Amino acid sequence: EHLHKHLKSTQYPWIEATHFKMSKGTGTADVTLNGVTQTVPVTYKATSSAAKFSFVIVPSQFKIEEAKYMGIKVKDEVKVDGEVFY
Repeated sequence: EHLHKHLKSTQYPWIEATHFKMSKGTGTADVTLNGVTQTVPVTYKATSSAAKFSFVIVPSQFKIEEAKYMGIKVKDEVKVDGEVFY
């Protein structure tokens, strides 16, 4: 419930990663979250059937309010791992 509130999932139900530009294991992608688009660095490893990728987003850069409760807060950095099959 708290995660959906902070991500404003009713208004922005999708997180998109598009426009991947890759070469030799690194590159960039445009990530859209909370209605804000940022270009983020990406690392990847390609196999014969898929590409596994990873990137880090900083929620505050996407206008997501700090998640905290009774003085305990969440780190302002989230690692995203994914895989694209081809």
